[in-house]
Amino acid sequence: MIRLKGDRLQKKLQKAIKLLEIVGAITPAIVTELVAMTSTSFPIALRRSTFWALCLTLFVISYNISVMPPIMPLIVRDFDSSMGYIQIVIVLFSLVTASFAPTCENLCRFYGRDRVFLTGLAFYGIGILWTALSQNIGVLVISFSFLTGLAATPLVSAPGQSWT
Repeated sequence: MIRLKGDRLQKKLQKAIKLLEIVGAITPAIVTELVAMTSTSFPIALRRSTFWALCLTLFVISYNISVMPPIMPLIVRDFDSSMGYIQIVIVLFSLVTASFAPTCENLCRFYGRDRVFLTGLAFYGIGILWTALSQNIGVLVISFSFLTGLAATPLVSAPGQSWT
């Protein structure tokens, strides 16, 4: 088992609780309960195989995003496009991934994190394959920015209780 502790996070939480108490935003009973909750460490225990699967997934997503800038001139030449369009593709990927995060969390609660993760992994693979086979900039935008961006959201979300 690999244990991750958030000591720095606990200190910041305790400072925030003290500030809320000073301002009067919370009652003393709630302050006592919150301080007790944050005084203990909250380790996240992951199985070794789960840890390495998450690391590999995050590496693949990071690699696919970071490989785009160096090959931009080749993509511009192949698609007879401009650098601006390729930059839009990368920005749209990030925006789609970020904007789908709340919906993804609701889907994880409803269907379970494992099922949503595996579905996202399958769609991510389809999106990357479609990106590799794209013949014009429109297909690249749809495949990389939207399909792959949408599928990357459950892959980069934090591990849930089902993985611990």
